Amino acid sequence: AICAELIARLGTDEQKRRWLPGLAAGTKMVFAVTEPDAGSNTHNVATTATRDGDVYRVRGTKTFISGIDEAPQVLVVVRTGTEEGTGRARLSLLVVDSDAPGLNRSPVPVEIASPEKQFMLFFDNVEVPVDRLVGDEGDGLRQVFFGLNPERITSACISNGIGRYALGKASGYAHDRNV
Repeated sequence: AICAELIARLGTDEQKRRWLPGLAAGTKMVFAVTEPDAGSNTHNVATTATRDGDVYRVRGTKTFISGIDEAPQVLVVVRTGTEEGTGRARLSLLVVDSDAPGLNRSPVPVEIASPEKQFMLFFDNVEVPVDRLVGDEGDGLRQVFFGLNPERITSACISNGIGRYALGKASGYAHDRNV
């Protein structure tokens, strides 16, 4: 949902035509922000994308990325520069094909069983066409929250619904049981 939200809000008309119908039909696109040394703290993103003519060259690592083995693309949060004076990261959003040359993945073992496996992604000079930039270059920190904030609300709503369901089941059982 986060990728569709970001593309719908920030994408070009061509990007919307290209990816939104598939996302609406159930095609997955993975979101990659978490890094080994930064977690999900976007201020510390170290994965870089350097403009080189009509491509970006992406280098870095992402971790705990779910579903990359089932998705044709991944929306990656990358550092495309640094603000003068503050030294803060200037972030951008790039859509990268999951099978792009130089993009490798390795499973991350986790203790909780889940249908989606977790992966570490390694970007080794991955070439990404400039038309895969979603939104404005360097404005990704602000832009990423357009997708994260609704996702957080959705997660809270789902958790609340599950909790209410469980409470109802437990209450019903306590009322009807024979002791």
